[in-house]
Amino acid sequence: GFATLLLPRSLTHVLRVCVVARSEYRVQSAVSALGVSEKEARDLLQQEDRTRQEFAELVLRDSPWDKDRYDIFLPMDTSTVAEAVAAFLGGD
Repeated sequence: GFATLLLPRSLTHVLRVCVVARSEYRVQSAVSALGVSEKEARDLLQQEDRTRQEFAELVLRDSPWDKDRYDIFLPMDTSTVAEAVAAFLGGD
């Protein structure tokens, strides 16, 4: 969420995770969760992405997609919940 971007990099006991997914997966998830049309879901996601990007750039003064910023990237469109949990626990 937004608040995690405010944590200083000097906090080394914080696990920084970037949860990602392809656009179509996110649209279908929003359609299911919110009960909106695909167009409404796509528009909503674009607006939310824009807001998050602007906030991140304001706070970080850099791209929020810098790979050095995160400890783990979780591609939720290609991972099950069990696989995501295993990534945290160090299992396969």
